[in-house]
Amino acid sequence: MTAFISYIVSTACYTYNYQICNFVQYICHHSLCSCPNIPSQNNPSVLYAGADPLCHATMGFFSGLIFAALCLLHVTSSAVMNDEVPECEELKRKALRMEQRDTLVVRLNEALKNVDVTKYSCPLERIAQSRKHKPGRKLWPDAKVFTHEEASSTDYGLLVRNAIQEWSSDLEQISGSKAFGCNYRQENDKTKLVCIVASEQ
Repeated sequence: MTAFISYIVSTACYTYNYQICNFVQYICHHSLCSCPNIPSQNNPSVLYAGADPLCHATMGFFSGLIFAALCLLHVTSSAVMNDEVPECEELKRKALRMEQRDTLVVRLNEALKNVDVTKYSCPLERIAQSRKHKPGRKLWPDAKVFTHEEASSTDYGLLVRNAIQEWSSDLEQISGSKAFGCNYRQENDKTKLVCIVASEQ
């Protein structure tokens, strides 16, 4: 049971918020270590720390319930898309692949905790593409530009996950209904991801 709970928590760290995982790991560790000492059958003066298997199983079960509740809370606090994710065919070769766009949509909706409704914007994806070449380009007042750069050898999923983790505190400050669009480019052994979040235009 203990090994199973540890596996679930470690796997979830790649899917859900890292703070939730760390908190659950703390709970699991301290609850599983809090089982009472029991005496050895051969020598009552010798105590084995937390050796009661029933206690461990019970604590592991309740830790799993806590994890499930926190994950449910995390999912219900995510933003909701008000439309299907577009293919952005008008961007042609400059457009993200659909699976890349879907990955960003899932991650950003999870991170935009105080946004009620979101919409993916192909025009913002186009601006994100051009902004990689024109970093000083002016946008409308409420638009927020997020950039993240890593070595080009980085896996795309890991690139997105690291970027969202870096931006998480700023993304949590955004509220209302928002549109967003992202794009990336590999150049000079670097991969640069740009996302723009703004009010729907």
